[in-house]
Amino acid sequence: MYYAILGELGMDYFSMGGYAAYVWPSYGLAVLILLGILINSWSITRRCEADLIYMHQNRSNVELASVANAEKIR
Repeated sequence: MYYAILGELGMDYFSMGGYAAYVWPSYGLAVLILLGILINSWSITRRCEADLIYMHQNRSNVELASVANAEKIR
């Protein structure tokens, strides 16, 4: 009896009072949009981190070149 009541309540919940055809696709679309935002943010962060690492590694070369150019001008 307990399982029958729980089953009826579960089916009533999943049917969303007759609006399940609108509610569940909306939930699915929201999850897809949030996953897309997460993946996009993650890829932008990785790209920016890679750019910062590249700039940090080449910073000393640029500073040495600018000092050498400044000495040539004097």
